[in-house]
Amino acid sequence: DRLGMSADWHICEIFGLDDDCLGFVPQPCVGAIVTFERTENRDDGKPGEGNDSNIVPFYMKQTGTLDNACGIIACLHAIMNHTADIALNTDSILQKFQSDCADKTSEERATYLEEFKDFKDEHKEHASRGQTDAPTSSEKVVHHFVAFIKNSSNQLIELDGTKAGPAI
Repeated sequence: DRLGMSADWHICEIFGLDDDCLGFVPQPCVGAIVTFERTENRDDGKPGEGNDSNIVPFYMKQTGTLDNACGIIACLHAIMNHTADIALNTDSILQKFQSDCADKTSEERATYLEEFKDFKDEHKEHASRGQTDAPTSSEKVVHHFVAFIKNSSNQLIELDGTKAGPAI
């Protein structure tokens, strides 16, 4: 497809964390994206390591403009931190995003995504096929997506664009 992730890789749902449910997850698996309900006074652990972190090669922030894009950002965190494993098709949307953002800060990557017309057009086309109505800008969104991956040091890393950086 136009996004450019190799057909050998999939994003799928995990229905539980017991051995039977995990047995259905295609292997190898390079990340898990988790959704949870946000609360007003949430304290969900470490704030992250900051923008100068060398924990992972790719991290991006989530801005107010990208407030409802946490699922996309979680997918990007999982994919872009495993491009040694996941081949991106040449001249694809994901390959262009990767090359254009390679030397950008986490904030600059978010700004780039805000204006990345090819990605926005592709997202709009796929979102229109969905079975759930997208929330309006006035609706309060209570769920949030974050990615968990293993880095090159085999550490479990939380990637949440609302935090200062990756968290071990």
